[in-house]
Amino acid sequence: MSLTQFGSILSFAILLEEKLEELYKELASKENGALSEEFSKRAKACVKRKQRLERSRRENITEITLEPIEGLDEKKYQLNLSGTSPQEIDTLEKQVITFYFDVTPKINVLETRRVLKRCQKEHSNLKNLSEEK
Repeated sequence: MSLTQFGSILSFAILLEEKLEELYKELASKENGALSEEFSKRAKACVKRKQRLERSRRENITEITLEPIEGLDEKKYQLNLSGTSPQEIDTLEKQVITFYFDVTPKINVLETRRVLKRCQKEHSNLKNLSEEK
């Protein structure tokens, strides 16, 4: 997927949230106690973000000016979902935060920019699992 247009960026963001949701659901089923609850919360938050992104894509697609978007390399944002340690989960989240940070200013639709910024903020507000004892 090329990250050079409004639709492709939102599709990629939706795909990121879907992948994280699947990972967090799987981890929640394997863990116990507080960590399981944390992963369940994260999975639910992914669903909500995905819905906001989909709604923004549907509602704002007619407003966009089809200007090419440059400077985004999809490879930089590919998630390695094979690692499940707290450090690896924290690294995944940092990668997702970087994606939202990089794409937000490149979107020329104000409402969609707000949605992307909110996604970035929500990921940024997650606690670091590697710091949990």
